[in-house]
Amino acid sequence: MRAFGAVEFLESELHVQLPKDYRKSLQELSSFYTQGGLADKIDLKLSDSKVEVAFTNYRYAPVLERLLDEGYRLTSCPFTLAARAVLRNAGFAATNMQWNVLNDRNAEMKMELRVAGQEFDEDKIGSMMNSV
Repeated sequence: MRAFGAVEFLESELHVQLPKDYRKSLQELSSFYTQGGLADKIDLKLSDSKVEVAFTNYRYAPVLERLLDEGYRLTSCPFTLAARAVLRNAGFAATNMQWNVLNDRNAEMKMELRVAGQEFDEDKIGSMMNSV
């Protein structure tokens, strides 16, 4: 049985047509989740090294704020899960994701981008150093 990721689910179950270009796909995700009611507005700023997202009237903000206040760091939402899948499919690794909850309805998320496979692997470096 083949793995079924966020992008495949959106395409097969919800009939979302994502373009091959990851930048356009992220814009399409923003429109899809805005129309679906996740937020009134999802603004993206994308560069070669980072993604910044601003959520306006973000329905998930109270839940996110509570999770962060309780010390949970592995937090996400449907948009960020799908966005990370799109980025991974485009050959990027999204790292260092940080949330800033501005108030009970607005939040910002930032994550750094690296070319997949070029992330720092402490275990691999340690193993190399031990073999010298």
